Amino acid sequence: MGRLPRILLLNEYTPIYQRTACEELARQVSELRKDEDALDAYLVDLQDLVESIRPHAKACSKWYKKFLDRRLRSIIEKLREEEEWDADLNEMSEGDFAPLKKHTNVVLPKVLSNDEWQEIRGEIVASMAEYRDARLRRERAALIQRRLLDLRRVVCKLQLGDRGFRTPEQDFGPRFADFALMPEFRTLVEAPSDMDIKRSTFRRKCAELPALFDRFDAGREAQLARLLAERLGRPADAPSTDILKLAVAWFHCDQCRKYVRCPGVFAHQCQRPYYHRTDREDYEDAYIYDVAKASTFHAWSTTKLHPIPEEDLAALRALIAACGLDPARATAEEMDALDLRVTCDEIPVPYASKSEGKLVMNWRRAVLSLPMIQGGNPVKWVRASDADKRRALSLEAKAHQALLMKPKHQKFLQCALCDEPWWLVTESHGDAFLVADHLRRHHHISMAEIHSKGVYMYMHPDGVPETPEVWLPFL
Repeated sequence: MGRLPRILLLNEYTPIYQRTACEELARQVSELRKDEDALDAYLVDLQDLVESIRPHAKACSKWYKKFLDRRLRSIIEKLREEEEWDADLNEMSEGDFAPLKKHTNVVLPKVLSNDEWQEIRGEIVASMAEYRDARLRRERAALIQRRLLDLRRVVCKLQLGDRGFRTPEQDFGPRFADFALMPEFRTLVEAPSDMDIKRSTFRRKCAELPALFDRFDAGREAQLARLLAERLGRPADAPSTDILKLAVAWFHCDQCRKYVRCPGVFAHQCQRPYYHRTDREDYEDAYIYDVAKASTFHAWSTTKLHPIPEEDLAALRALIAACGLDPARATAEEMDALDLRVTCDEIPVPYASKSEGKLVMNWRRAVLSLPMIQGGNPVKWVRASDADKRRALSLEAKAHQALLMKPKHQKFLQCALCDEPWWLVTESHGDAFLVADHLRRHHHISMAEIHSKGVYMYMHPDGVPETPEVWLPFL
């Protein structure tokens, strides 16, 4: 059957086979299949016929295309006479009127008459109305994006300040996405399309920032206080934010599976997840999508944050008690002031034998080690002696420096001149070389300046590790 010819070409690309011709071909092949000479002669004659038809088929295809184009132009003229669809038709013209070309009332081999236009006008106009609604939604979304990007530039310039650089302290406060979701700025961004909203409009509103900063920070603290109060079995209606000062006030991040507490939780990057491509229609509040798209990151939230689980809370209370303080009242400041070292047999040490030494750490590192403790048995913390603490201090300093040089901490280096997520094109956030390359390419800062001034990059708070645990061999 590979020798069977094409019967007709509707256009120069797509062969079309007439049903009757195919049925006749099948019948002839069936009758002649036992007579090879007769079958070959029939196929040769059929191929000659097809070759003679081919030029006419191409001519018909071109004629049909021009015919439909004239019908399309006639429909467009009718629509322009109504003077209501000019903006939509002008936009359609950029795509060669593709939406209209697909309409069932356009792809008809008929010359358009006035009577026919009256018959099909309703369906054509309904399609134009749908197109207009979609166009207005696109234009509105584009306007929202332009306004958001203007706000982002204003916020970025504001954060650079007179010094011209971003600092780690700013990572604890509101970022662009947080500003954009504030009612004061959202009202401006979502103002009617005919209102002229400029960067100067946003700059004037920024005069209220000190009060907005205070309200934003107070709102986050109140959120965390409610979460923690519920975990501790305390009234969660309006708990005092002083509860966040307690030594037990730790939160578990479901994203990185680490423990964080105030104020570090406010800068924690997992609370501002990277914006992944989705559709605007996927969001119940489309403005949240608009902000995420303009920011590349979502606003700060507690979505992936939960108070310390009950099993770890019991171990933490035992730790505080081992340090001589009341777990229900002790604050993190009091625990820091004690500056004690502890050890715990339940924490695994894969690189050494516990018969040869012990793992010593401060209380904050002990909290970070809680996920390593397996099983539900009570955890026994032992306070290290003063002699062991003295031995540990010198080892901690060396271990801390070594930890800072590891790639997992280097990836938290940030550009001090912008908030662009430049590192998303790499597999990790970056290191000193990648940040320097970004500064050179995008900010035109020479390598000599980068290394001599030391102000163009900084370490995000997530990249500053707690004092590491150290191994003390038995003497």
